[in-house]
Amino acid sequence: MIVVLDHRGVITKFNRACEQITGYLFDEIDGTYLWDHNFFDPVITREEIDKLLSDNHPGTYDTVLVSKNGDKHLISWTFAAILNSKRHAEYVIATGIDITKRQQAEDELQKANRELASWVEQLRERTAEMNQLNEMGEQLQSCQTITEACAISAQYIKRICPASNGALYLIKESKNIAEAVELWGESDIIQKVFEPLSCWAIRRGRQHLVDDDHPSLLCGHVTGPESGQYLCVPLLVNGAAIGILHLNHVDLPGQVQHKATDQSYSDHKVQIVTTIAEHISLALSNLKLKETLRQQSIRDALTGLFNRRYMEETLERELNRAEREGKPVGVIMFDIDHFKDFNDLFGHDGGDALLRELGVFLKKTARGGDVVCRYGGEEFLEVLPGANSENARLHAEKIRQGVKELLVYHLGKPLAKCSISLGVAVFPENGLTSEALLKAADSALYHAKNEGRDKVVMA
Repeated sequence: MIVVLDHRGVITKFNRACEQITGYLFDEIDGTYLWDHNFFDPVITREEIDKLLSDNHPGTYDTVLVSKNGDKHLISWTFAAILNSKRHAEYVIATGIDITKRQQAEDELQKANRELASWVEQLRERTAEMNQLNEMGEQLQSCQTITEACAISAQYIKRICPASNGALYLIKESKNIAEAVELWGESDIIQKVFEPLSCWAIRRGRQHLVDDDHPSLLCGHVTGPESGQYLCVPLLVNGAAIGILHLNHVDLPGQVQHKATDQSYSDHKVQIVTTIAEHISLALSNLKLKETLRQQSIRDALTGLFNRRYMEETLERELNRAEREGKPVGVIMFDIDHFKDFNDLFGHDGGDALLRELGVFLKKTARGGDVVCRYGGEEFLEVLPGANSENARLHAEKIRQGVKELLVYHLGKPLAKCSISLGVAVFPENGLTSEALLKAADSALYHAKNEGRDKVVMA
């Protein structure tokens, strides 16, 4: 394209290429001022033409040219001036090249580069998320308690979803209470304790998302504004809910309000959170199973008291601690008086009922830190860390009196009341080892029986 302007801005030349692109014939515009035509977008003003014709006119210029039928072309212009004797521009020759396709190609390349950069960033983020998930899984496998597992879970959730507030709830064994064991971020918009069925995720058995793209009812435990974004995922084990993972993103007063297009919980993010919930569910299930098996290995099935093996381990441990700290340890050994006669009278089922109720009673009367076990048959033993002779004797007397008042029912009928005989020994006075201490307590129990039963005898 070639256009020639004189020093007044009048078009004097307009070649065939110009006619083809603009749709105007040279005869239509010959002798007219350039600013009289809407060739360009934005429109070139007379002031800009005067500047072009001045001594300081630019050498190149890119502009959008609008044709007669409205088509737009990006033209790159190069200007050359024909100067008069006074060194002023007499004519300006503008040579233009249609760079529309080239610019479109460059724009498409830039768009492709931006998309590629976005994909690379998404891949980086997802790789980081997967690494975090793998680390979380490894950490959860190393946890020994449910408390540890919940704390580890909260740490990784905050890393993977840093912009979210949230809570991790566990459902009580009674199934009627869900209680927050971990909270992070703004916690005033959620309840700490609630009935599990007030959560839609528990009702549905799957994640429940509420945001601009997923309108639905808020869970009953959510007290935040309806404009927020809320995600609940149930923690399921064999189809049964054991907890809830809740996340939310809410604009608080003073914060920049999020737009409808600002989606905190995309399909990918929901999938990640669901995977996190599955990790937590599996870890908690394994820990509960391990604890169940552990309790079965250290508890007597009938009475619920600790068994003899656990008592022996605990007594050894407490004696070592007492020796280091210079503190006493009391041991009470006792059994039920005339238990064989009781069994003969009420049968073995009646005897088992008595042993069960006695186990409940002993757990209630035990001090914090005491270890009560079924030593064998109708014989029991209680370890009292820190108890001296007098403390141990008083506690033994309390047990003796309580057992005499114990009322046991079997098949809806009350059974006969019973009594117990007790022998008390104390570390270090009566022995420095567990064997010596147990032997001393057993000897005291033997004397209690020989002296008429239903009494406490000190070693």
